[in-house]
Amino acid sequence: MTMNKIIDKAINELPPQKDVAAWVEINTQHLSHNVQFIRAKIGPERQIMAVVKANAYGHGAVEIATYLLNSGVQHLAVATVEEGLELRKAGIKAPILLLNSILPEQISKLLDYQLTPTIYTVAFAEKVSIEAKQRGAELPIHLRLDLASNGLGMLPDQAVYQIKQISRLPHLLIEGIYTHLVSAYRQDAKQVAEDIQSFENVLSSCREELQARGVPIFRHVASSPSILNYPSAYYDLVRAGTCLYGLPSFVNQDGLLLKPVMSVKSRVCDIQYIEKGEMRGYYYSVFPESKVRVATLPIGYSHIPFLLLLKKPQVLIGGQKASAFGPANMSHLFVDVTHLPETRIGDEVVLLGAQGNEKLYAQDIIAETDLDISRCESICFISESIPRFFVK
Repeated sequence: MTMNKIIDKAINELPPQKDVAAWVEINTQHLSHNVQFIRAKIGPERQIMAVVKANAYGHGAVEIATYLLNSGVQHLAVATVEEGLELRKAGIKAPILLLNSILPEQISKLLDYQLTPTIYTVAFAEKVSIEAKQRGAELPIHLRLDLASNGLGMLPDQAVYQIKQISRLPHLLIEGIYTHLVSAYRQDAKQVAEDIQSFENVLSSCREELQARGVPIFRHVASSPSILNYPSAYYDLVRAGTCLYGLPSFVNQDGLLLKPVMSVKSRVCDIQYIEKGEMRGYYYSVFPESKVRVATLPIGYSHIPFLLLLKKPQVLIGGQKASAFGPANMSHLFVDVTHLPETRIGDEVVLLGAQGNEKLYAQDIIAETDLDISRCESICFISESIPRFFVK
């Protein structure tokens, strides 16, 4: 089955039936909206690199990558060799950049599967050059600068020398040069400007080496927060991650700009009553002051890890919010529905997403945890045991 048929089949599946206890919905209309929004921001002349690492932030790497490529995205980025192999084995042929460092033992797989590595040391570049020479092949590479002193990339005061050394190595094609603009996540405009200037200084000092082979170099600096706020960071292509999936990446991001792509849903599988003063729970004590009506959901922190971070998770039932009766268990969540007398076994429950006029988006959940908003995508890391449905 071709990839187009795979994604068409996924998108055209019927909504989950009554025998599905818990599921994830991926809204392809929202994904299209976000792609179009990004395209309008950056203009037609620039390219988009979709970041689909970590199983496309939990959304389904193969399906999401295929859909995005069919929507005009030109490049993909993943974290690891293994993630790149998954896409290649699924028949995806678009350029794939590896954002993480890799082991020397994995170099052969770069050539076998045409994966583009990120390189930021001369020593590793030499190893890749030797392997490519033995294969009689030329391997595209991207160089990474470190402007935030977080340990991944060439420091600006060393980068010019390192780039000149790497540019002289045979069988390597410098296809791109980039950095991760961490200052954009803090919305520090002054530091953003300084970081971009540092990037420009390196480009200017290495212009001859970067253009030596007459091949256009992709310069990329902007990830999601820069796409939204800093046009000066656009350059030749942008790396779209959280904004593709409708997730915020900085405090006070306008929630109307992008549309959340993922929803997590379950069903009420049981309803019981807990009498006044009755204790329930493993390592906690719950003594209700009056009789409580409790709905049981067949989904817990083994399915949805973010439930572990919440002292009192909330869900949506019948278009209204309901709070958990104590912390989540590994496989179940118990919800107080005393104020929702119409709740019945089989009713749909939303743990992430919208229902009626209410919503529980990733940023709402993050606000109830100790997580920073820049880690908002972690809310979407849902167990693979929960089926994904791609819906229009």
